[in-house]
Amino acid sequence: MVSRAKGIGSGTVHVYTQRVIHAFVSLSQSEIMWPNSSERSQLAMYNAERYGFRNCILSTDGTHVVLYRKPALHGEVYYSRKKEYSMNVLLTFDFRRQIRHVVAGWPGSVHDSTVWASSAPFLRPRSFFDPNQYQAGDSGFALGANMLTPYRLPAAHQDGNDTFNTGHASLRVVCEHGNGLLKGRWSSLALLPVDIRRAQDVKFVCDWILACCVLHNIVNRLRNGDDDVQMYYEKPRPKKFTNCLTEDSYVEWRENIKAELLVFLGLTSQ
Repeated sequence: MVSRAKGIGSGTVHVYTQRVIHAFVSLSQSEIMWPNSSERSQLAMYNAERYGFRNCILSTDGTHVVLYRKPALHGEVYYSRKKEYSMNVLLTFDFRRQIRHVVAGWPGSVHDSTVWASSAPFLRPRSFFDPNQYQAGDSGFALGANMLTPYRLPAAHQDGNDTFNTGHASLRVVCEHGNGLLKGRWSSLALLPVDIRRAQDVKFVCDWILACCVLHNIVNRLRNGDDDVQMYYEKPRPKKFTNCLTEDSYVEWRENIKAELLVFLGLTSQ
């Protein structure tokens, strides 16, 4: 399309596209940063005062970047539960809708929990979380160290659990809004026009996604979240729950957080 409109060769357009993407990727370490200890304390304080979730610093969710055609390289593994060929990308947001961490490169058939288990915050939590700190994730993740998830059915209907889930959803909605802004601003992420024929193409797709995330953070910071862009709304994905057993200590940990939330909301006394 660009080559026809500007009268230049498609190969030249591809070279220019690569150069621009690589330029933005080179900024990723300064533009997409996990919060330091001081920032984490501030984020935890905000979430405690606004939502009643003490020690929660961030929210994480998976999003699918749909590919415009089946990849020639191992195409079947990119076929997602939404019956599309895609990449599953893990995005972590703070309350300002700034992206703090990106995990890209996993095909669409891979579960969110698997992507999370491959990430640096999961593998080296002491480098990313201070004691008792955690992030919020939906029911597609396993409840565990540094990942607080909602109650699933039938437990979700028990006393207090529904209230917890409502509060937890409010905490996580920043992921929906942040992802909506990301794909609204950079519409290529709604349908990525790249052929995956070899390993280098997978790297190019990951760089493309990362470049868009860098641009998102720059624009979001400069505009201070005030943006008239039309957000992209994804159709709800069917959730594939993880079958991992939850340790009793994590169940008790969530119960304690629920008790604190109910006190915060004035539904129980301390």
